[in-house]
Amino acid sequence: MIRSIFFACIFLLVPLFTLAQTQAESTSLDPQIIKGIDVTQERKKLEQQKMHTNDLFKNETKICYSKFAVNDCKATAKQKNITTLNEIRRQEIILNDIERKKKAGDAIDRYEEIMSFEKALENEKNRQKLLDAQYEREQNLKKKQEDAEKKKQDESSNIQNKNAQIKSVQDKEANQDQKINNAGSERSKYEKKLLDAQEHKKSVLDRNASRRDTPSDPLPIPGQPTKSP
Repeated sequence: MIRSIFFACIFLLVPLFTLAQTQAESTSLDPQIIKGIDVTQERKKLEQQKMHTNDLFKNETKICYSKFAVNDCKATAKQKNITTLNEIRRQEIILNDIERKKKAGDAIDRYEEIMSFEKALENEKNRQKLLDAQYEREQNLKKKQEDAEKKKQDESSNIQNKNAQIKSVQDKEANQDQKINNAGSERSKYEKKLLDAQEHKKSVLDRNASRRDTPSDPLPIPGQPTKSP
């Protein structure tokens, strides 16, 4: 009876000690090692070990009935089974803790990935804003240059138009002067012709007047010879 109580106390205390030791061991694991552990595969291995341990315990218990000290043999087999199961349980606790840490790590990784993506997105937005601002500055500079070039061309065109207008006015004035000169020349010719005509008319009048003032010879008497002038 006392032996049974002793083993029961050991059965209750060992898991508590194992749990504390297991938590300390799992906490000290490198995060990189934790990431490399396949929890599902390791859990399958532990289940197989547990089944193997229980089968072994059943076989050893059966063997104990063929021995003289049956109870001692059964107690030893039971203790061996408890120790093995406690070790398996310890490994399960470590595995559970690793699984929690992996999930937490995955969540952190996802969070960091999201934050990294958002940061990259924000950087891309800022970069696009800078590019847009630079493009706008270049377009403004280009427009200013085009406006300055257009203004220069307009000024040159205006100067050419003014010069053309001035030349046109000068040509008109020159034509007008030429016409005036031609008109003056024609008038001079006309006046000269008129003067010549007047002089010719006066000369004719004077000559006619002179003829009227000179007496004419009498008519010849018939039968008398005429005088030659």
